[in-house]
Amino acid sequence: PADTEGWLGFPATPGGRAKVPGLLDAARALPRLRELSLFSNNLGNDGAAAIAGLLGELGCRLESLDLGDNRIGTVGALALAGVLAKQTTLTTLGLWENHIGSADKPDAEKLAKAIQRNKCLLSVTLHGNPIEARTSPMAMISRALLRNNKHAAASAEPPTPPAPAPAPLPD
Repeated sequence: PADTEGWLGFPATPGGRAKVPGLLDAARALPRLRELSLFSNNLGNDGAAAIAGLLGELGCRLESLDLGDNRIGTVGALALAGVLAKQTTLTTLGLWENHIGSADKPDAEKLAKAIQRNKCLLSVTLHGNPIEARTSPMAMISRALLRNNKHAAASAEPPTPPAPAPAPLPD
């Protein structure tokens, strides 16, 4: 269901993968859509690739996307990585409890590199994936998010007013 504030959510929808085309149509029909929550829908790699397509569309203004617990693996993560490097509005991404970052797969590194190139993402949730906190991709992601958060905080600060002019010296 959608609300007037730009949120669309279909959490834990049975048969979610079959509903992806309808979900994407609904998302496209809401020009003010800023938050999309699709956690626990069993979207899989095909669903993640379809969502990546939505993110790459001109005019997509999503700021928050929750794809947690959707059985997204290497193929879906690679599709998301392909668009995240260019996406300029998404600040929050939930990818928790998926199958991202198996030791022998390239998805963790590609996702990390895409997040490094993205200057807008402030939060990426990856708990419950095979990625471990000490791996190189997680360190890359952490550094990128730290940089983005520092930049966002700095640009949100009001400008410093000029110092008052010194008082004239007595004659």
